[in-house]
Amino acid sequence: AGGTGRNTTVTANGRQIVQAGGTASDTVIRDGGGQSLNGLAVNTTLDNRGEQWVHGGGKAAGTIINQDGYQTIKHGGLATGTIVNTGAEGGPESENVSSGQMVGGTAESTTINKNGRQVIWSSGMARDTLIYAGGDQTVHGEAHNTRLEGGNQYVHNGGTATETLINRDGWQVIKEGGTAAHTTINQKGKLQVNAGGKAS
Repeated sequence: AGGTGRNTTVTANGRQIVQAGGTASDTVIRDGGGQSLNGLAVNTTLDNRGEQWVHGGGKAAGTIINQDGYQTIKHGGLATGTIVNTGAEGGPESENVSSGQMVGGTAESTTINKNGRQVIWSSGMARDTLIYAGGDQTVHGEAHNTRLEGGNQYVHNGGTATETLINRDGWQVIKEGGTAAHTTINQKGKLQVNAGGKAS
């Protein structure tokens, strides 16, 4: 605890464990390597099946998730400023959980680019997410203050989206049992409410 690791590279089947009070910065996780986080990780890059697990009490800041990378935020964990570039290669709404960002805790200020995906589990909450064209967000928990700049947001049964701003061909889909409140639609944005969904 209290230790610091900098500029570390973790590869095939390697593990970096950051304990509570510890800090890892500028780490590259690739080729099946992993980082287990109860402390703080800053500016981690996940490449080619690199994985980051943010446990309760852990915090990841500035993680970049590239193709086939995977970040899991457990209950009580926090990720801020994540950039997601993978997860949606299989097309919209394919519930692929082998790459992208999985949120069971809290994700703040995430940017989702083309081919990026954020999945918010029922226990999870995301706020201040920015989604560009070709990226998407799947909501089973809570999503607050999402901005769709051409990206898609899918709100599932039990999921809630509030204060969503839809710009530039963005698309919000409220599925059966899903709820959206205070959505703003601009610039050819689209809101679709399926049977059993609710928008207010």
